Amino acid sequence: MRKRELDREKKYPGIKDARKIINHHRKYAANPIRCEWNKNGCLIALANKRKNYHNISREGKKWLLHRWVFFINYNYLPEEVMHTCDNEHCINPLHLKPGNRILNELDKKNKRRTLSGERNPMSKLTWKKIKKLRKEMSNRKRTIKEICLEYGISVSWYYMIKNNKRWVEYD
Repeated sequence: MRKRELDREKKYPGIKDARKIINHHRKYAANPIRCEWNKNGCLIALANKRKNYHNISREGKKWLLHRWVFFINYNYLPEEVMHTCDNEHCINPLHLKPGNRILNELDKKNKRRTLSGERNPMSKLTWKKIKKLRKEMSNRKRTIKEICLEYGISVSWYYMIKNNKRWVEYD
């Protein structure tokens, strides 16, 4: 092996697995996968893009590329394949892990990649309004209907906010 390849293996520990994937793809496809490494150690696929994920076709079946890479490396296919690097174009096997819909949603929520709270463009409320609303909830000087009309929310939303089911403050 040349010195350059050895240096690259030290820098990107998943490169041997990546070579296995690329060579496997070259063996079975007319057009090999074009990839490049980024500074985070992600192996980025550059072709076969469908929506935000890349796809390929194997034995008459269409695959999302990251799912196929996971299957080739681990010999099973979970309900969902999650990216630990949060880069949907990455096919580095070291950055892929098994998961399911619930784990994926929790991961998105924990990493704050969802449009919740003020980040949602359809939101009627802001954190400032929520704090004011919660103060009014504890004062009980006005009726629930009056408060809901002022803030433009339903009674059910009032109770969800009150019971910390919506607009939950994170540390």
